Amino acid sequence: MNFIDSFFIPITVIDKVYNPYLVVLSVVIAIVSSFSAFGTSERISSSSHWLTKKLWVLFGAISLGIGIWAMHFIGSLALQLPIPVSYNLNITILSVIPAIIGIRYWINAPYGHGCYGAKSQIGLFKTLTF
Repeated sequence: MNFIDSFFIPITVIDKVYNPYLVVLSVVIAIVSSFSAFGTSERISSSSHWLTKKLWVLFGAISLGIGIWAMHFIGSLALQLPIPVSYNLNITILSVIPAIIGIRYWINAPYGHGCYGAKSQIGLFKTLTF
């Protein structure tokens, strides 16, 4: 019994190699950005003024968003293929924006501020997954 028709199985498979230094760098960036997020969440919860909280949320969203984006992008760069691979600089730089916006939304969820509360978070999750 065949689940996949042999017509769809590629005859040749592209060999891939990962640059171990870039993989380690990607992991280090993930660790540093996650520690930054922990520190930022502590600052948010200990701040008493609303403007200070919003600025810490913004800082946390930017630092963690860029950290997650950089970890994934460097991880992608670690993959070395025998074919040429190129990246459009403008699209690559713009791709960090959804990460920052998503993290901004996620950081505010535990604090229940306005439309960024937990109910809205669940609604967004349902919208994106179904």
